[in-house]
Amino acid sequence: MTGERDLEAALEIARVRCPEGFEIVRAGSVQLANGWFLPARRVPTSAMPEGGGIQGLIVNKVDGSTMEVGSGHLIDHALRSYEQGYTSAVVDLVVTEVRDEERTVEAIHAIGPTEVEVSFEADTVWRIRKRLTREEIGARLAALPCVFADLRVDGHMERLDGAANDRLFAFRTFPR
Repeated sequence: MTGERDLEAALEIARVRCPEGFEIVRAGSVQLANGWFLPARRVPTSAMPEGGGIQGLIVNKVDGSTMEVGSGHLIDHALRSYEQGYTSAVVDLVVTEVRDEERTVEAIHAIGPTEVEVSFEADTVWRIRKRLTREEIGARLAALPCVFADLRVDGHMERLDGAANDRLFAFRTFPR
């Protein structure tokens, strides 16, 4: 494909976007249909960063966007998920049809959608993320299409794939 990034260009992008305390290495790089997986290792002199580590970055061949592969995930699963279109750890999930309401609510609830409650107190605007209950998810699904914004799907891609395979509900994901 014209305009695709080669390994050298992907390495350059990944090195710039690699989180502090890690460095990108060439050995173990994997070419995907839509991107490059570039392994990362912790810099020996640095402390483990807050929030854990990463195993590497995936660099999109066309637009150069990156996605971290966290240390809590199997690399093979992360690469397979990326190739299936999960190109971001955070997505907007748009449900367009519900075929099995009870199982759909359970599947979405297991992923853990949240909403932000905004309030003003003590001369401060507070933004508090709250997990949606099963009842709140069911109420949202009553009006389609239904959007669950800023949904963290890393670790839940198989659940979404299973829901699609079981035809519980129809949906699309939009990377954030």
